Amino acid sequence: MKKDHLAVMFIDIDCFKKFNESYGHLVGDEALKQVASSLHGSLRLNDFVARYGGEEFIVLTSEMSEKQALFYEQSIPIKIRELQIPHASSPH
Repeated sequence: MKKDHLAVMFIDIDCFKKFNESYGHLVGDEALKQVASSLHGSLRLNDFVARYGGEEFIVLTSEMSEKQALFYEQSIPIKIRELQIPHASSPH
């Protein structure tokens, strides 16, 4: 019997409150759309990404080995950094 693997990843955007305070909520909403688009663009057809809270996202993947899931998880921050969204008040 084949066992399906399910990976659940929670993503929280650091310092997002400061981002909204610095740039405004409209710019914040656009930044979140860019992050969501980046996450969605790196998924496979049967994977799922959704906004979970204010600046949190959830990613669900299936039929992926633990090694593949860890690799994908480690690539997420890289993809978000590649967006080069400016955040002058961030300590990062």
